[in-house]
Amino acid sequence: MGAAIFNSWEQVAQKLALIKTSYKKTTIIFASTAATSAILFGLSFFAGVPHTDKQFWVAVLTTGLLNALAYPLMLKAYQIGEFSSIYSMILLTPVFLIGTSFFTLGERPTMLGITGVAITIIGIWFIMRHNHHDRKNIPDSAKGNILAILVAFIWSITANFDKIAVLHSDRLFSSAVVFGIISGGQAVYLLVKGNILSGRKQKEKALATSFALGMFFIIGLGAIMAIQSYMQNWALSIGPVTYTITLKRTGVLFGVLWGWLFFGEKIESKKILGIIIALGGVAAIIFSR
Repeated sequence: MGAAIFNSWEQVAQKLALIKTSYKKTTIIFASTAATSAILFGLSFFAGVPHTDKQFWVAVLTTGLLNALAYPLMLKAYQIGEFSSIYSMILLTPVFLIGTSFFTLGERPTMLGITGVAITIIGIWFIMRHNHHDRKNIPDSAKGNILAILVAFIWSITANFDKIAVLHSDRLFSSAVVFGIISGGQAVYLLVKGNILSGRKQKEKALATSFALGMFFIIGLGAIMAIQSYMQNWALSIGPVTYTITLKRTGVLFGVLWGWLFFGEKIESKKILGIIIALGGVAAIIFSR
C-alpha cells in the first residue's frame, strides 16, 4: 500500500513535470531515473553491495530495457490524455500478469482468475467510455488510453523480472541498476539527437519554470521514484508477484483525487463506478491464487 501511494505521487509528478518544466519527455525520464539510480546506489553503498549472479543480470537487463520503452510511452499518454483515466489503465497489469506469469513462472489461471479478468475488462471499458466530456478530444483520449494499456502489458512482464532481480540481490541494488539502465537508454537517445538537456520550443518556454527550478522538480521526482521502488521491492521479496502488483494498482483510487486536485478534472460518478468494478475484478484475481 505504501508503494501504491508513492506510485500515485510519482504519476502526478511525471505529468506535472511535463506541464511545469521546459524539458521534453526523454529529458525528464533521463534526469529523474538518473537521480533515482544515484540515490539508490548511494544507499546501497552504505548498506553493503550484495553478491549477484547471472540470473540477476539477465533480469535487470530485461526489465531495464523494457522500462526504458514503457516510461516514454506513459509520459506520451499523459501528454494527450486525462490523468485519472490514463492512470486507471494500469489496473490491467494484474490481468496481463495471469498470462505473463504462466509463460515465465508456469502459473496456471483458475476459473475465478478468468472471471476476475472479465470483470476488470468491463470496469476498464466503463472508464474509457466515460473519459472526457469534450468530444473534440476523443481521438487523443483513445490514443492515450491505448498507450497506457500497452504500458500495463509491459509492466506485467517486468514485474516478474523485478522479483527475480530482488531475490538475487537486494531491495536497493536491484532497482539502482534497473534505473541506471533506463537512464542510460534515454541518454543514448538524447546524445543521438544532439542535445542531452533538450527543451521544448521557445514559445512554450515562456510558460515554463526556470532551469534550476525545473531540475529541482525532476530530482524530487527521482526521490519519490526511489522510495516507491524500495517499497515495491520489499513487498516483492516477501510476497507473490500478483498480490504485490495488484495491491500497488489500488493507487488509481488516489489518482481520481489527484486528477481533481492538480489538473482540474471532474470526479465523475460513472468513472468511479468503473474503477470500483475493475478493482472488484482485481480482487477476484487475488483470491484466485
